[in-house]
Amino acid sequence: MPDWMASACIVEGYLHLPLFDAARQAVITHGAVKQQRHFNILPFALIACSRPTGAFLTPEVNLDFMVMCALAYEVDHYMEDIIGGFKDVEAQEVEKVVHEIFEESCLHRPMQSQTECMTEHQESGTQQSRLLERIKMTLRPGISWVLSHPKVLSSSKYDQALLRRELKASYMGQITSVYESLSLASSRKPQHSPSLIQEPYHEWVHTTSSSHVAGRVTFAFLTCLLGASMNGQDCFHSAEAKYLAQDLSMHLSSLARMENDIGSVVRDRKENNLNSVDFPEFDTTAKDDDLQGRIEQLKRLAAYERECSKVALAKLSELGVNDKVVKGLKAFCNAVDVFGQIYAMEDTAIALRLERCS
Repeated sequence: MPDWMASACIVEGYLHLPLFDAARQAVITHGAVKQQRHFNILPFALIACSRPTGAFLTPEVNLDFMVMCALAYEVDHYMEDIIGGFKDVEAQEVEKVVHEIFEESCLHRPMQSQTECMTEHQESGTQQSRLLERIKMTLRPGISWVLSHPKVLSSSKYDQALLRRELKASYMGQITSVYESLSLASSRKPQHSPSLIQEPYHEWVHTTSSSHVAGRVTFAFLTCLLGASMNGQDCFHSAEAKYLAQDLSMHLSSLARMENDIGSVVRDRKENNLNSVDFPEFDTTAKDDDLQGRIEQLKRLAAYERECSKVALAKLSELGVNDKVVKGLKAFCNAVDVFGQIYAMEDTAIALRLERCS
């Protein structure tokens, strides 16, 4: 990127910052998560990812996508920091809360206020414990904002249904991840013991994990934003295009998880969080205590996922998918790489601080 373009992106990102902060605070109403440094650079980073691709997204689309990324990040931390701290709440109870939110009819009404949603819920006679009700009140506004967003409602029924499925899967994946980590923390066995992990790594990283990192739901949300001006037509016009788009989404989400795990191995072991290198597959060519060997294997897998993403994106372009959509997807691919590097750098800094304190 030439210097002049980088400078222009900084200025544009700075102009977006107050709008982004206001929009984010309107959607994310709880005060459980502190201000994150990522949010200060998010407007610049997303704009900088789109400019080299020629995807000159409108300010409204840029702003909506920024808020979606922030929402995904905040929900992830809320699940880990708050729900993970509710020792007496079972995973099934939290999953039931999410199921109930998605069944509320008011979620899909444009401009429906959360007060009306809560009134409708209370009048239905549903009883919840104080903790579960608190979780519901915290998660509902973000889910409602996504599903009732005007551009989402202007996209095709297929794209809306896909977004709904991915959004619900994202929340379920985050709940699963929290309780997996709690299970590891409560066990006295080594964290990388094969007996603690029953699911094959390939299956986990392409399902539960890829939903947990929210790559698939942000991809589906961007699809709706890009398809909102297509007069109700699907963003991807054929079965082949839809298949390749989902494949691209899966590979990018898996790449995001792998890059995150590469940088956070030390922190994850300190905090008893499940990391990719804890899976028994990584025992086959690396000694139990060879942490660097495990990380090198994971880096090679991440490189493979990146190549698969490039192939899927190239095939979508060859199929004649709308040029605006393809450029938007290229910007998304850039964003996955950029934020993977940001997380890796922050986790490296955390690891250094932990080493000094130990």
